[in-house]
Amino acid sequence: MRRDRFVRLFVFLLFASLALTSCRALKLKLGLGYTVENPKPGTPEAVMQQVLKVLTIRDPQRSWSSFLPLLHSHEHGTGYINTWKRMKFDHMRKVVRYYILDPSKMSFKVKRVRKGLEDTLILYLASKMTDIPTPCKFKRDPNHGNAWRVYSSCL
Repeated sequence: MRRDRFVRLFVFLLFASLALTSCRALKLKLGLGYTVENPKPGTPEAVMQQVLKVLTIRDPQRSWSSFLPLLHSHEHGTGYINTWKRMKFDHMRKVVRYYILDPSKMSFKVKRVRKGLEDTLILYLASKMTDIPTPCKFKRDPNHGNAWRVYSSCL
């Protein structure tokens, strides 16, 4: 009898949460994540998809020059840009294949989303190499029409 009440309560709460939240929000709450295939233009997911696409360009110089416009203007400072080019970018190119689910669609899976400080948004991506989601931080860039850009870290 007690177990039956618990099951009914659980089912009721599950349906109530479905009614009050979107499917994406529910999937995130349950830890399932969501797959991104055709993101809305201008969203952090769309920028992430562009990042994945440019990281797969075979020519490293062409890939780097395609990646630069996706970086927040703050990251273009001398010290920051050198760190991106010498360390972060090469690493990202090496591991990008672990985040792409379908290369023809450049789809990927977001396991968690977190709002950070200073109007930042962090997407935690699923990787084929680890169970721990990998963060990619985005921030609106006032120098580019307040568009979302990669900020501080990614993959």
